[in-house]
Amino acid sequence: MGRSLHVKTSQLEQVKRQLKQQGYARQQDLAEELQMSRSTVSNFLNGRPVDHLNFIEISDALQLDWRTIADFSSELDREPQAAPLNVPSNASLLTLAGVTETLVGVTELEAFEPFIYIERDGIDALGITVLQQPYALLRIKAPRLMGKTALSYRLLHQLQHQGYQSASLNFHLASVTEFASLSAFLKWFCSAITQLLQRSNRLADYWDETFSTAKMSCTDYFEQYLLADLSTPLVLCLDEIDRIFPYPEVAAEFLGLLRAWHERGKIHTVWQKLRLVLIYSTEVYIPLNLYESPFNVGQFLELPNLNNEQVQTLVARSGLTWTTAEITEVMTCVGGHPAYLQRLIQACQQGESLVHLLQTAPTEAGIYRDELRHLWRLIARQPTLLEALREILANPKPQSIDVDAAQQLDRLGLIKIQNQKYTLKCELYRNYFQRRLKPV
Repeated sequence: MGRSLHVKTSQLEQVKRQLKQQGYARQQDLAEELQMSRSTVSNFLNGRPVDHLNFIEISDALQLDWRTIADFSSELDREPQAAPLNVPSNASLLTLAGVTETLVGVTELEAFEPFIYIERDGIDALGITVLQQPYALLRIKAPRLMGKTALSYRLLHQLQHQGYQSASLNFHLASVTEFASLSAFLKWFCSAITQLLQRSNRLADYWDETFSTAKMSCTDYFEQYLLADLSTPLVLCLDEIDRIFPYPEVAAEFLGLLRAWHERGKIHTVWQKLRLVLIYSTEVYIPLNLYESPFNVGQFLELPNLNNEQVQTLVARSGLTWTTAEITEVMTCVGGHPAYLQRLIQACQQGESLVHLLQTAPTEAGIYRDELRHLWRLIARQPTLLEALREILANPKPQSIDVDAAQQLDRLGLIKIQNQKYTLKCELYRNYFQRRLKPV
């Protein structure tokens, strides 16, 4: 799968104007601030492909919405086969979901190829069991690159073999205009699901905001059209649903609607066909009524790092032979992070030395430099996060830190909690951020 993005041709003039407006007299000035090569910045400004994390960082520095300026169409044309599993030819919904993940750039099973899926103790089986129940609601939460999307693909794949219908919609496919109002968002949502199900769009037959509301019209569309004629359950997977959180008015109404649909399943047979999967990386930070939130019902799954036994399985399936001592060193460095392990294994398969890879891992010459730089830029712009990070790094024992800062660092997947105190998850983060904080 591709990991590069480039600016739309129609956005190039705006991007170049923004360079000047943000005070960068030369491309080199921006490159030096971001600690990137001048060629990377030049490629970005001239519509040539750059690594997706670099694309996001440059966009942020120029105060541009990367999703608005990125050209996703060429990725779709270049990689139509991007389904992550060996899905039957009639399972086009999973294939489209796979392409969706490629488009947004920040992906789950994808950023580090080749991908080998390792099941984590009973999680797959629990997910299947939950989704086999009427009006099920499954919540999958973990930081990015932990395998949330990979797990959802596995679940949908297995349920399709049992005759279930499925659709996986990534919320990063919605543009900013879709979040402008609840009506606009719900129309986009209904249309997207209709397309994924390969049904005819009949929104005009059910949408009536003159004598009804957008939420009622959306509910009627699902109840009387999408669900009515189904003879088997529909598993609806909403990936990166936290994309809606920055739009609190739309988010509160939509999330309340999902909860209402879940509650309807307790009474109405037609709604028992709908099985919801919500995938997200952050805690919900918008105010939701206890009885209107979908995040306190159903089954919650939080994906952990891989343990030693699972890492041994992953290494063996990759055709490598690491000693117990080497696996211990790897676990100390990356803490069982599945995507970081995939990247390390891929580098070793290409003939690189494990010793060298681990030594350079926390540096700008290491294989994780793009991911680490991306995390650093997110932290560096927020003084409270910098202070919390300093406190953790300055003390060898887990430290009590600002609660809000702790939540944000947890969303980024950087810390773990022990008895209400926090430590960094692995030495990779500790060593890298120690280097970064010295000159600050």
